[in-house]
Amino acid sequence: MAKLNSVIEVVVRDIGKGDLCERRYIQGGKLELRSRGKEEGTTGERVIVGMPIVYGRYSEILGGGWGRFRETIKPGAATKALSRPDADIRALFNHDSNFVLGRSVGSHTLTLTETDEGVEMEVVPPDTQMVRDFVIAPIERGDVDGMSFSFDVPPDGDSWEEDEEGRMVRTITEISKLYDVGPVTFPAYTDTTAAMRSLDRWRKGNNEKANEEGGSNGGEEEMRDESEKGEERAEGEIAITTSDTSDRLRKLREMYLEKIIG
Repeated sequence: MAKLNSVIEVVVRDIGKGDLCERRYIQGGKLELRSRGKEEGTTGERVIVGMPIVYGRYSEILGGGWGRFRETIKPGAATKALSRPDADIRALFNHDSNFVLGRSVGSHTLTLTETDEGVEMEVVPPDTQMVRDFVIAPIERGDVDGMSFSFDVPPDGDSWEEDEEGRMVRTITEISKLYDVGPVTFPAYTDTTAAMRSLDRWRKGNNEKANEEGGSNGGEEEMRDESEKGEERAEGEIAITTSDTSDRLRKLREMYLEKIIG
């Protein structure tokens, strides 16, 4: 499979509830502008098209330290998310809810179509000066060429295995919910909490199986403990990890609230 430039981010979706989702960024996800003329029954809208979800390609190395892995999305993974009766997906610029470009319901200005290659996006953005200046013009000039999407993976929606180099590979087999898709200026890499939770579950299951068969994984647990102890964090930084997600998420929320209130 071809390599795909992609990075991962875990997002605090609702700072009050602390719900988490994942994001993927695709550099050059076939992002382009098209015009639909009057001959097609329109008034000449500018249409943003692209492929925010790409199937069957490996990502770059994600995570860090003990949790380094690669990822691929299995064809058909987004089928259930797209066919949900309550699916209400937005097209956003840079995941910013102040820059709503389209919506899959209501105005139906966002169309998502699943193909063998991935999920194609077609959005008719609002014809406003702000969108023309800050979204349309940069895409047209090639200043913005990235794509991204926010999503959830159910507990049984992925699988793990080791590749020939001994590196972990995550295969996403099901996306349970899509939140938003759209163009992004450049990728941001912050955390791999949701994916690492899944990897932990997989390792725990393997350890339990090995213990039942009389094996021992004490060495692996010791290596992992040392890896976690050896992590250094800059002063004031909060890195959400698999071992202390809840506590650190609470600290993150507290810092956020202090910042906006105080």
